Amino acid sequence: MLFKKVLVGALMAGMLLTGCSAPMTGSLQRTDAQAMKAFSLASIGNAVSKVGVHQESSDNALHLNVDGPESFAALTEMIRSAQKAIYAEYFIWHNDKTGKSICDLLIEKKKQGLEVKVLLDFIGCHSEDGKIIDRFRAGGIEVQRYPMLTLTGIFKGSGSGITLTHRKLMIVDGTRVMTGGINIGDEYAREGAYHDLMLQVEGTAARDMMKEFFTDWKFAGGSNPQWKAPSDGPKLGSERVRIAVTSPSEKDRRHEWFDVLIAAIDSAQKEIDIECPYFSDDDLMTHLKAAAERGVKVKVVVAIARNDNDLFKRLNVESARQLMEAGAEIRTYPGQRFSHVKYTCIDDCWTAIGTANCDARSFIENQEIVTVVSSEEFASTAQAKVFDKDWAIARPMGTLKTNNMKKHLWNTFLELIDYYL
Repeated sequence: MLFKKVLVGALMAGMLLTGCSAPMTGSLQRTDAQAMKAFSLASIGNAVSKVGVHQESSDNALHLNVDGPESFAALTEMIRSAQKAIYAEYFIWHNDKTGKSICDLLIEKKKQGLEVKVLLDFIGCHSEDGKIIDRFRAGGIEVQRYPMLTLTGIFKGSGSGITLTHRKLMIVDGTRVMTGGINIGDEYAREGAYHDLMLQVEGTAARDMMKEFFTDWKFAGGSNPQWKAPSDGPKLGSERVRIAVTSPSEKDRRHEWFDVLIAAIDSAQKEIDIECPYFSDDDLMTHLKAAAERGVKVKVVVAIARNDNDLFKRLNVESARQLMEAGAEIRTYPGQRFSHVKYTCIDDCWTAIGTANCDARSFIENQEIVTVVSSEEFASTAQAKVFDKDWAIARPMGTLKTNNMKKHLWNTFLELIDYYL
């Protein structure tokens, strides 16, 4: 606050001396806002820098894709342009028209001599969808399934013993990645079905994500790569990006993304914007309530009107009620479309887009990956393309009171067991 007063005072004094104070009012306001954003970014950056393995890199280029049609067009183009290697890690890969199409495209690249490896989750890719694995292998592609039950999970990592990779990664030539919330399948590719995001990343952050892929790949029993990825490359952009994960299979990385997120929330000065389909973690609610109570504007868009899980629908309502009592603003994404977006923006300068939901499994149990961007410009772009639009069409929750004792007890019980859902 002292820095802010000194900065504004110095600017006003300078303008008065030059006789141009009146015309500069707008510039003063812009400079003041910029100074506050810079202060917020420095404060958040200092807090989150103490957590995690990957350091922030500043040589990255980013492009944000919104919804299935745009994302799958970009994904197809990226795969077709691959020259050396393609590595894919997905929670769900349906054995349908879209799934087969992307599979066949990877087989085509394999026949061209590229190294192609695919990691699919054991739980997410089962039954009929498991047949896509046969299609990959028939095309000469090595496929591994992330194990559901492991001794590491039971005794060292996962408290429930159930492990899964919830990540969505398409890595091309070790320098380009597409990641976010969209799985592979018709329901995700269709216009007007799922509302979701995929972020294209080029630069050092992409190489960091490739390292994360091979950690999971080796854990699942995959072979070593034959192609040696470049350790560095040309500067492709100037975005400051950092990768954070939830990884119970690795020592000291189980809570990494949660710790990064909480550090950022606790450092917020002005506003926290979140959009997420599964919004139920008790510890997260505690920190968001504290932020709202200290005067930070907390705005959340949740999936209640349309959600693919009725239990999480109830949990979302209970979380919304708690936050609204603390002064937060909660809205629900409208209509029959399911918002699967996982998005956080703090103080219009710090943005996180990834695979992790705001529930206990994503913070503790699953393999998750999140791209964190420290940039006012990117935050402005993302807010305009995603959150501002969604907030404008979302329906206010209104007053939520749990007068029914039976419903209150049921919601309390669900909160206790959401770790296992």
